[in-house]
Amino acid sequence: MLFRPERRFKDTRELLRNYLGFLRTKDPMTIVYVSGPISKSNGHSVEENIRKLNTYAVLLDDSEMFDIVIDPSAVGDLEAMGHSREDALHCWCSLLASGKVGVIAMVPGWLMSQGACEEFLTAKKHDLRIIYL
Repeated sequence: MLFRPERRFKDTRELLRNYLGFLRTKDPMTIVYVSGPISKSNGHSVEENIRKLNTYAVLLDDSEMFDIVIDPSAVGDLEAMGHSREDALHCWCSLLASGKVGVIAMVPGWLMSQGACEEFLTAKKHDLRIIYL
């Protein structure tokens, strides 16, 4: 099942907390978070980066290796919605540190994204399985 959060960031955080909280007995190894550049930091447009993240999320979902695929790009451009990168990064890193997600999938170009690098470090710190796409 591809997890597409709602558009409003506050609602997204609440939805993540409620939905993943409901799955407490679920094996975290069946939940994957897709990480990669979203902002223009890698020389591509925000729209291109979102499309790329979404494409990889769909491929992971189609693989049926995971019960839930969390695609942060489904939220859209948070800065354009008036939220800071720090707020978004805090939300996603908190999710990765929660113990509810067991796998992080790193999209090509992730090294050029400060946010993806921070998510990677959070995943390493909390012993998540890391896959490189």
